Amino acid sequence: MPARPGPATSISDPDLVGLIRQVLDASLFAGEGYSKVRARLRREHGVHVSGKRTLRLVRQEGLVSGHARGGEQQAGRDARRNVA
Repeated sequence: MPARPGPATSISDPDLVGLIRQVLDASLFAGEGYSKVRARLRREHGVHVSGKRTLRLVRQEGLVSGHARGGEQQAGRDARRNVA
C-alpha cells in the first residue's frame, strides 16, 4: 500500500485494525459503531485517532455494525407519499 499523504501517524493502519478487532471482540454487544470504537481506543488503549480514519478502516475491514432500518415506519412513510 502506498504511503498516505500527510503527517506520520503514531500507529500504522494494520496495527490500528488489530486494536479495533480487539475492542470489538471485548465488547458485550454484537456490534458497535465507529464512534464508540474510537472512544474505547482512546480510553482503554490511549490511542488517539480521528473519526474519519476509524470509519475508513472499519469499512475497509468489513467491521461495520448492522443497524435496523425503519421497517413498518418506513412502509408508513411510503404509503403516505403515494396517497393521491
